[in-house]
Amino acid sequence: MTTAAAPLDLDPAAYAGLSDDDLIAMAQAQGEVIVVWDERAEKPFDRDTELRLGEDDLRGRGVIHLGDALRLVPEVTVREAGRGGQNLDIRGARKGGVRVLVDGIPLDDPFYGTFDLSTIAVTDVVQIRVGTSPSSPIDGPGGPGGVVEVHTRDAIGDRVVTGQASGDTLPTAAAAATGRGQLAPAWGLRLSATGTLGDHGYAVPGGEVDEDRHFGGGAARVEWRPAGQRYRRAVLDAAGFERAFLVPPADDDTRQLQVIDRDLGARATAGYEDRLGGVQVAARLHAFHDARLTRYFPDAMATAESNREDLRAGRYGGVVLADRPVGRTMRLIGAAHLVTEDARVEDGRGMVTAGRSTIGEVAAGWQVERGPWKLDAAGGVAFPIGVGASPWPEAKLVGQVKPVAAVALVATVARKGRLPTLRERFGTSGGNAALDPEQTSFAEAKVVVDVTDRVRIETASWARRQTGLIKYDVPSRMLVNLGEVAFVGSDARVEVEVEPRLTASGAWSFVEADDATYEAPLDNLPRHRLRGELRARPWAPLTATARLSWTASRLDQQTVLAAYADVEAELVWQARPGWLVSARGDDLLDRRWDLHVGIPSAGRTFTVAVQGELR
Repeated sequence: MTTAAAPLDLDPAAYAGLSDDDLIAMAQAQGEVIVVWDERAEKPFDRDTELRLGEDDLRGRGVIHLGDALRLVPEVTVREAGRGGQNLDIRGARKGGVRVLVDGIPLDDPFYGTFDLSTIAVTDVVQIRVGTSPSSPIDGPGGPGGVVEVHTRDAIGDRVVTGQASGDTLPTAAAAATGRGQLAPAWGLRLSATGTLGDHGYAVPGGEVDEDRHFGGGAARVEWRPAGQRYRRAVLDAAGFERAFLVPPADDDTRQLQVIDRDLGARATAGYEDRLGGVQVAARLHAFHDARLTRYFPDAMATAESNREDLRAGRYGGVVLADRPVGRTMRLIGAAHLVTEDARVEDGRGMVTAGRSTIGEVAAGWQVERGPWKLDAAGGVAFPIGVGASPWPEAKLVGQVKPVAAVALVATVARKGRLPTLRERFGTSGGNAALDPEQTSFAEAKVVVDVTDRVRIETASWARRQTGLIKYDVPSRMLVNLGEVAFVGSDARVEVEVEPRLTASGAWSFVEADDATYEAPLDNLPRHRLRGELRARPWAPLTATARLSWTASRLDQQTVLAAYADVEAELVWQARPGWLVSARGDDLLDRRWDLHVGIPSAGRTFTVAVQGELR
């Protein structure tokens, strides 16, 4: 089993002369495995996220995109979004509460505050890290519910082309490819492209309507890193996509039949990293623009348009980060962030709603590791600009001690907030410009035990208190701030390597929300989730995996959705080094549970994928 290793020393100069084999040997002596990045420069800031999936894990599991990959992480719930695509929950936190960082840049939709996980092809991804506690103030504003940190393939490194093609019985077809090569000494180029076609049919009163889904996207990265440099690096990224799809309708109601007729997105980021004296610095700028046309139809044949929503939204921001080692076991970090978002929405009657949101944050942090003790502390101030909200303090403190080599005790306390999304404030349906920011206080105690090299047990209990939780209020037909909502929960996870060719794992999570006004403050929040997985490698090129999960009942729009069990299985055959063929079955019992009221899941689905690599 593979875990993320803590740095052998917080000062990189202390082990700069060691070979990769020396680093691995030292990590193994500590009961850990370290991931060696031959091509990646030293990161300017190590977040307190945990490595959950590496490149080999992704290639060996037959996953198609980032949403598929995150389904393999028990603490993360991947949900079908109400407006299509896939979003995620971490311990009941959702929407703008969970921060998705791709190469350190937040990629949430600038209007809806969500991120469609299915738009990131797995051929781009080399590492996924997850944090189930609030993000650090060093990361900037937002993220009070957790962090998903995605690292994509660098442009500097060996020439490589990775491609993947897949198809399923919905039916859906998808393809993706990523390649990189050297442009000139110290210059590298990475290009990627991905596309999806879907023709799944939905039964509605009066007939059947097809989703008629398509997605096409591409990205380019130019990277400069002089030979022999560990810190100096400049990166320019550009990406764009075009898609259209039908939002899954309820099977007994077509009053909300929505068609995303056109969705065009473009983003660009520029970054520079260097070491000036003893200080490692990083500066990044990013821009994201989205243009989306949504059409509403009252009939299954989508012949008479009842309304439309023409959206233009953008996000623009930047961050400056400084990191200085102090001695061999300590470092100081400082950061300054500024992000602004704007949106303009016009409906079919010519009514225009527009708004802007701007927020900044300054933060400082301190990290120290001495013997069995490790401490990570950060504090900052978030300051909204021009939205009628006052600045608020943010902080996070993580302490870890290893009383013995096999046991780690971790305690976390944090205070974090988030501004309402532009959709929550200015949306044409339920928007409320008077919404206050959400504020979150968090505490967690965690125990990690490595019984042997083959057994790992992790358990945690946590509590989260949210003030001003944003929820749709049926009587007023608008979004409102609730008073105080208390969340409590526990997680447990065990991984056992029965023998080198057989691994078993299990996970359980419990979460409960309590509010004096609502019976269930959040829709689709099951109290209990269970999951077990068995992986076997009966023959060297073949890996078989079976997963069983159970989700308790939950409320949605004051309706109880029944508990359900899901059985999945997959086979992955390594035809030759770098080439994989995978076959996966989802919902093998064909339970077709409800995703939302009146919206069933797809049922039994089979997927076949082929992935290859050329070097």
